[in-house]
Amino acid sequence: MSKFRPVWVEIDLSAIVHNVNSIQKKLKSKNTKIIAVVKTNAYGHGILKITETLLNQGINFFGVTSIDEGLLLRQKKINASILILGSLYPFNNFREVIEYNFIPTISSIDGIKQLNEYSKKFNKKTVFHLKIDTGMGRIGISPDSVNSFIESLYEYKNVVLGGIYTHFASADSNKEYTEYQLNNFKKVISNLRRYGYSNVIIHTANSAALLKYPESYYDMVRPGLCIYGLLPFPKADKFIDIRPALSWRTKVVFLKKVTTGKSISYGNTFITKKDSIIATIPVGYGDGYNRSLSNRAQVLIKGHRCKIVGRVTMDMTMIDVTELKNIRIGDEVILIGKSGNDMISVEEIASIVGTINYEIVCNIHTRVERVYKNG
Repeated sequence: MSKFRPVWVEIDLSAIVHNVNSIQKKLKSKNTKIIAVVKTNAYGHGILKITETLLNQGINFFGVTSIDEGLLLRQKKINASILILGSLYPFNNFREVIEYNFIPTISSIDGIKQLNEYSKKFNKKTVFHLKIDTGMGRIGISPDSVNSFIESLYEYKNVVLGGIYTHFASADSNKEYTEYQLNNFKKVISNLRRYGYSNVIIHTANSAALLKYPESYYDMVRPGLCIYGLLPFPKADKFIDIRPALSWRTKVVFLKKVTTGKSISYGNTFITKKDSIIATIPVGYGDGYNRSLSNRAQVLIKGHRCKIVGRVTMDMTMIDVTELKNIRIGDEVILIGKSGNDMISVEEIASIVGTINYEIVCNIHTRVERVYKNG
């Protein structure tokens, strides 16, 4: 926690370890490996510390969004396999891919041509993973184009097909569409084997598919949410034993007695209906605490729920603490996490905002310090 501003995110690394162990138990075979998705600062949990923790658990394959994230890991002497999951355009990015031994995702014939050219300049053979768009509609080569892509590889001597994968659009919610995507992918794999590619790493399963579709495991699974103890769909905790690793904490920095009929915060959206005690906390939408939580969310203080009153401002938010006894400046406030017998989950906050749990944790600003503990 910063000595100047009492706002911090606490990451329980023992929960990360527990979750990885639960994922490994879920897998059918010990030969099925894990690509740990640590993109977007490990979903707001801190890419360096999370990656180091996972390395200590025997995981040596990581998925990141971009070269920038990969470089953060390489600068810390992390020599594990790093798959760049995002687009690598402009193609001069292949210089860094080759120099730092990243595994690029290739989604087009233009991409493989450029990768081969850069690899030739550096006198290297670069391993890549081919992304198949089976129905996500984001990046990836269409299943109908795979044969011509594979045939074109014979022209390129400085690239090696090391893996092939796809991404599910709705494994959390749409069985029919997920099976449609799986069937598309199975056809691609059959074609690939006809061309003699039998030792290519195959991976498809995100966290939702990991829990619902064992047939999607192949050689590796690619969990993100489950590593951090976040639920990929409602009641997913019935399928796997995971624990949230992240809690978001702050402290009361100001207290005031307010009489009936007084306005709190911008826009006069909250007027006191009785004499009240209002606490101010130094957290706002500038920290990633969403403005739409205004007048709707609650926080935990000493195990009791207290309502947000008035609009969340950029750097501060107000709470009605009238019913609390012995409230003091410096008391801890839980925005996300446990206090006493109660808990405010990331999923609860996401539901209020009208979004997904991914967005809540990814949007916690980097100015909020991450503090790590083990249990």
